[in-house]
Amino acid sequence: MGALNGNTWGAAQIGVFATFQFLILVVCTLRLWTRRISNVELALNDYLILSALFFTSAIGACSVISVVLGGAGRHMNTVNAENILVLNKLFIAGACLWALANTSVKLSMLHLYVTIFPSARFKLFAKAIAGFTLCYCLTILLETFLLCRPFRYNWDKSINGYCANEQLAYLTAGIINLLLDVAIIVLPLPILWKLQMALTKKFGIAFMLSIGVFICVITILRLTSIRRLDFSNFSYTAAEVEIWSILEPYLGIINACIPVMQPAVRRMFRARHPVSRSQTKNSHPSLPTIGGSGGTSKNDKRNFRRLHDVSYELQSIDRTGDEVTTVRQDEPEG
Repeated sequence: MGALNGNTWGAAQIGVFATFQFLILVVCTLRLWTRRISNVELALNDYLILSALFFTSAIGACSVISVVLGGAGRHMNTVNAENILVLNKLFIAGACLWALANTSVKLSMLHLYVTIFPSARFKLFAKAIAGFTLCYCLTILLETFLLCRPFRYNWDKSINGYCANEQLAYLTAGIINLLLDVAIIVLPLPILWKLQMALTKKFGIAFMLSIGVFICVITILRLTSIRRLDFSNFSYTAAEVEIWSILEPYLGIINACIPVMQPAVRRMFRARHPVSRSQTKNSHPSLPTIGGSGGTSKNDKRNFRRLHDVSYELQSIDRTGDEVTTVRQDEPEG
């Protein structure tokens, strides 16, 4: 492909898209399959991840088009005016899609947290972060449309217009995004730390959290690339920003699906490595299974009663003799 000849950053963009687009399709499919085999209806966190999948796929498509038609990864003196026009338009579209994709991932994680951890105080903090995340998303969208006046000046610098400090605006938005990522990672740690679980399960949870930490590292790398953004050589310096920008929602979707898709992974593993019924009965999962969290079981329409609401026969043993007295505890009224 001519657009990739000597274009290292452009090739990297397409490579990231091809690799991680495949991965997020796999994990989202496993997530939906988990809901199916667990007989659980889709929850809000599932719909949010599907919306994140849509927006992230759109970002990836914009990234590829920016390389092929916009000259991303090439120096400005080697790119014609028509390519720059396409690149600038795609950059604006990508900024909006990036905000929507990351917001969908964050809200999905927070909703999943709320369905898992019943603490009222925890839910309050989670909802507060969710509210702040929504406000942040709205701010990014407004910033994209109001940063340059008239709006057309974002991509067509040949007309009369002006822009505020774009680099400062992008840096500020990136720092706030990093703080939100850290808050979402840290939020469940106090509860998880107190849980009594096997060491293997703790390692599994640590692995999931490590992906969240890696996302924060990607965000920091994105901030450093924004600091190096040179608008006089925009087609070249913007390519690195685009790579880190699309990696964040890609990894966010993977991280959000890992805690949910374990039943589907186990089903696949058992299909490839069948085990006896006794082995299955005595085996224990290596990670806590929360594949049904947040959804409503399709069989939950049956009426269940709490254990202590049922009447039982209790035996009172007279230790002075051999007599055993049976006492019936009646079901409480109402």
